[in-house]
Amino acid sequence: MTVVKHPLPSQIQQPGPTGAPYIAAPTSVEDFEFILPAGVPIAAAIAQELATRQYAGAYVYFSQAAIAAADYVIPEIAPTAEHVAWYSQLHHTGSGSQFEHAGIICGSGDPYYHCHASVTAANGQPAAVMGHFLLDKSTLSQPVCIKALGFRDAFFKRINDPQTGFKLFCPEIQNRINVQQTDAILLRIAPNIEVSQPILELCQKYQWRKASVHGIGSLIGAHFTDGSCLNNFMTEFLITDGKVDLTGDSTTCQLDIVIVSAGGQLMRGTLQPHANPVLITCEFIIRKIN
Repeated sequence: MTVVKHPLPSQIQQPGPTGAPYIAAPTSVEDFEFILPAGVPIAAAIAQELATRQYAGAYVYFSQAAIAAADYVIPEIAPTAEHVAWYSQLHHTGSGSQFEHAGIICGSGDPYYHCHASVTAANGQPAAVMGHFLLDKSTLSQPVCIKALGFRDAFFKRINDPQTGFKLFCPEIQNRINVQQTDAILLRIAPNIEVSQPILELCQKYQWRKASVHGIGSLIGAHFTDGSCLNNFMTEFLITDGKVDLTGDSTTCQLDIVIVSAGGQLMRGTLQPHANPVLITCEFIIRKIN
């Protein structure tokens, strides 16, 4: 299929000075699972679990979880020139809906969470809404077992980002480890950088032949491999499946995502390679596959 380029800008001028194209921190990573209880704010439940395990940070991912009540926002036009995009008014979803996919970056220190999630009706109909969920205002109606990645040697720290004017997560090293100990990389990608470029560069640097990619972020619209396009530059997305393969004649970075734009348009698919620059930030975990 011939991919048709749509009139999306290749870059968006941010209000502040341009910084590093990306920041990365190596870490060891561990899989773990726990039960997310019903009736407890999701943020509080995750904070308690992480405190007992003493990880520097974590990425939590779950699906098919019944919602009791949840608040979220979606991208919106910024009211001032201090930002290129902003948040909508608060939206709410409740009983009868469920998280289809949810990805949560868990920062270090005072609990802080960055969650993007899609929501579907409880009968399994296609996702109707997606957004940035407020986990201190979101609860489940039934307990669910969730999977997570725990980081021992690095974490995402919330900082004031001069370029975008937002408080964003940025990787920071806690314990310095050697290449042999490194099996994951925490990554923050800056605005206007094509989303797959730093992922491939880091896999090549660490000589990883295969890797998985997890996380959330925002893009300047989205071009998909089937030729479709989300033709709105204000978006937020979640990776539902991410893979890197350097074993063939050409390097590949396949990112399957669900994404929402200002106005609530929701799309899903595989991102077209080398065609999707970042809008505000991407917060990723790249994990080595042995």
